[in-house]
Amino acid sequence: VDTSRWLPFFPYGMSATLQAAATLNYAFVGYDVIANAAEESKNPQRDIPLAIVGALTICAVLYLIVCMVLCGMQTFNEISSAAPLSSAFIAYDMVWVASVINVGAFFGMATGLVAGLYGQSRVYFALARDDLAPSMLKQPNLCASWCGGVAAFLAAFCNLTLLASMLNIGVLLAYSSTAASILRINKARIPSEEKNWREFFKSESFLILSVLALAMLVARGDDIVPGSSRVAGALLVCDILWASFSRTYSSCPSGAFHCPGVPFTPLVAISANVYLGAQLSWHAWARLAVVSVIVTVAVGVLVVRDIESKDERKVAICKTVHAAAKAAGTKPGVCHACEEAAATVPEDKEV
Repeated sequence: VDTSRWLPFFPYGMSATLQAAATLNYAFVGYDVIANAAEESKNPQRDIPLAIVGALTICAVLYLIVCMVLCGMQTFNEISSAAPLSSAFIAYDMVWVASVINVGAFFGMATGLVAGLYGQSRVYFALARDDLAPSMLKQPNLCASWCGGVAAFLAAFCNLTLLASMLNIGVLLAYSSTAASILRINKARIPSEEKNWREFFKSESFLILSVLALAMLVARGDDIVPGSSRVAGALLVCDILWASFSRTYSSCPSGAFHCPGVPFTPLVAISANVYLGAQLSWHAWARLAVVSVIVTVAVGVLVVRDIESKDERKVAICKTVHAAAKAAGTKPGVCHACEEAAATVPEDKEV
């Protein structure tokens, strides 16, 4: 390893580095599969956060070490994009090491595929159980077969670059939505029944939209008005700090894992994800919009056909939360919305 090859550290500038980070963020995809196995964990409140944080930390350190070694073996313009690690060792006549790396990569992709199908099928199964997805997916074997069939079709007939682009922006959207849901679920302020613009400005929806807009301006503002990115960055920091000190959020039930530093942590996560997403091309955003519309309409039609009312859906979700809390030995808390919905559903109606 020749450390002189590490310089220049950003050969194409910070902008190109951020674009690469937005493209390669799927290196950290898959750790959420651990959360999908919460129902099989004896102590999910303790084990799941430790497993996710521990796996992320270990893998991030290994990624950095491998990248430093690779960049020390070859300069950035000599690294092969097809098989960077094995090609680097072959260049030093260490063919046997390259063979070991290739075998390890094969088994790594196989285990990654199995883990991805397991996690995805569990998500669809949970959605179907809460009546948020077609009822046919309530059967685990059918759900796993559906996920495997869709994955095989996409791998066989779609361009790899297109799939990678869709995966990147889809993951960033999913992580942003998760962070935004934390703010909506844990809000402690009871909104007024009177609907006006003042109530909207006080809502979490306005806070999330303002952070989204400012993060997008930080990433692309200079392309519109030179110098606007810095102004947007200052406003974004002020917005996050103002929300952190002026807003209160309810805590989770005792014994349950909860996101630390609400609302600071979710807002920073939203900002980072939007900033990375803005580095992707407009083609990726256009494809995301088209796929989102198609999936929303298709799932909406199937779900509406399976469930009669919004109140019944609330009760179904509430029952799932209470069952999970009972299995974990914790208290699920009080959901006034579900209590009100339960009062409107006939007692003889099964949900």
